[in-house]
Amino acid sequence: MNGNRVKLLRKQCETYEVSFAFIETGTCFMKDGKTYHLPKKLVQSEMAYKSGMNLKGKEMDFLLRDSFGRSIEKENLYEPHFRENCRHCGSRQIFNGCSDCGKCNGAIVSQGEMNDYDKQYFEKRRGDRR
Repeated sequence: MNGNRVKLLRKQCETYEVSFAFIETGTCFMKDGKTYHLPKKLVQSEMAYKSGMNLKGKEMDFLLRDSFGRSIEKENLYEPHFRENCRHCGSRQIFNGCSDCGKCNGAIVSQGEMNDYDKQYFEKRRGDRR
């Protein structure tokens, strides 16, 4: 994977207000003329997330209805939950919460806390780039 290609794709998504998720770096990742070998998927995902390349595009509103045609109120919708390890997962932006697979034993973190964490993280990254 080439870091310049990732930046180009992200820029295109930013132009059209489309979400961009940099999920993994790949085993061999090139950035600023240096090649990194990252054999573990978990490390690839963490490095992708830490790059700050993820981008949330334009918000979409959906009018969801039940089988009788009635609107489903927001408080009745599924609320995803995440675990501590999800904070640095490159896939977090595109998955629907923790599946409780048992691979980690991190504490559950609420969606609101994750959003606050992401907001602080991305604001910091945006400030670093200016």
